[in-house]
Amino acid sequence: MPVIYKKERDFWGLVDYYKDRNKYIYDLVRFKSSAWAYEYEFRLLNVNKYGFIKIPDNWLKSIVVGLNASDDLKEKLEGIGKRLNVPVFHSIMNKKEYKIDIPGLGITGEDGERLYEKIVKSKIFEFNKGEYNDHSR
Repeated sequence: MPVIYKKERDFWGLVDYYKDRNKYIYDLVRFKSSAWAYEYEFRLLNVNKYGFIKIPDNWLKSIVVGLNASDDLKEKLEGIGKRLNVPVFHSIMNKKEYKIDIPGLGITGEDGERLYEKIVKSKIFEFNKGEYNDHSR
């Protein structure tokens, strides 16, 4: 599902959470600060079971290691990249601007923006209570 970028976050109280846990979890996954809107991010959410989601092998194009990743995690991700024949990029803080650079990644975001806008406008990922199982019972 596409991440929805917003300036303000919705208020959810404990009563709201217990009334509709699935929507609460769904909103936590799909909403993010508008400061990150340049990412045009999509997320996978497995609503039927816990754990990982099997995706087609050609979906993973690269692995990006975050700024604060431990050396152990970096080593594991490098190993995964080698096994899957997928490039691994390491994030660095830009020296002049308030942003993170990923040397070698070489994407402009234009394709991502087009796809993101198309999917958001389609409303294909709108929350529908009937579609999700409640694992809290």
